[in-house]
Amino acid sequence: MIREIDSGAPMTRFARGWHCLGLTEAFRDGQPHGVDAFGTRLVVFADSAGALHVLDGYCRHMGADLSRGSIKGDTLACAFHDWRWQGATGRCVQVPYAKRAPRLPAPAAGRPARSTVSCWCGTTRKARRRRRN
Repeated sequence: MIREIDSGAPMTRFARGWHCLGLTEAFRDGQPHGVDAFGTRLVVFADSAGALHVLDGYCRHMGADLSRGSIKGDTLACAFHDWRWQGATGRCVQVPYAKRAPRLPAPAAGRPARSTVSCWCGTTRKARRRRRN
């Protein structure tokens, strides 16, 4: 006899604060890495200077998975249309076929802390305030 256990709906509320996404060395290979956390997809990558960044895992243009893109200098390029997302600000900084980039919101807050990469779950304003402390 097989018994099926109903565990209920997936969690939709997560503790506010910084959460570890992984070890820094795992993300320093020159490739973007998709991470599923907090009921969404994030992308972690190191820019040309070696600084680690965490962004929303989906391109704001057409929803492409940014972990399938490529790192170009200090930006993460979407695999669909090559829109460039700056790691430090999370903003679109270049659209190859346009004169200017659209003003799109910064989608995620992340930071390296010693040997781990953490991501803030909560409002961005509180994340910035806590980062300064």
